[in-house]
Amino acid sequence: MPDEPHSEDVIDATGRSRQGPDRASPDQSAGAPEARAIRLQRLLTERGLTAAIAPGSTAVAILGDAPALQHRLLEGTPPVIARMEGGRLLLDVRTIREEELEALAEAVRIARRKDLALMV
Repeated sequence: MPDEPHSEDVIDATGRSRQGPDRASPDQSAGAPEARAIRLQRLLTERGLTAAIAPGSTAVAILGDAPALQHRLLEGTPPVIARMEGGRLLLDVRTIREEELEALAEAVRIARRKDLALMV
């Protein structure tokens, strides 16, 4: 498994609308946000992460040290912009395209692995 995702784009998982011509809204025909949240949760779980779909939302919460993980995600390649809410790190799939889910899950795996390495 490669260490770094290949995309150079920023992955915006905040759930806020994207701006600009190259940051168009995700193609909703590729699957409802709820289905993308379920797929992201599954991809993260397959990578050994503990993730849960936040009740009543399209966001996936990543368990662990949320501030540290958020920092690592921003430093990663590609950088991932996540949202903090109630002490949890949330990845909201409303702004994630279906084809970005694999890269997002891999970026989270790498960031989490770096967090764990620093704890040792």
